[in-house]
Amino acid sequence: MTSAAGPSALSTAAGALPLFGCHPARPLDHLNGAGLLWRISGGKITAMETDWATIEIDGEQHIVHRRPSPANFVLPWR
Repeated sequence: MTSAAGPSALSTAAGALPLFGCHPARPLDHLNGAGLLWRISGGKITAMETDWATIEIDGEQHIVHRRPSPANFVLPWR
């Protein structure tokens, strides 16, 4: 990662939701509003800023913009 946003983002539940948030019953069926880590698809995060991240998948760079999580999304460990 190119920034230190990752560790500080995990300090609160509100910060963790954009990274880990998922649909409570069927997380893999609702990826559009899911947190960043649900959308990596076997790739790796090459850059991460407060409102976007770049994921490299099969040698291609994909920019993922931060979206507000739907109201019913939860953290998977809660």
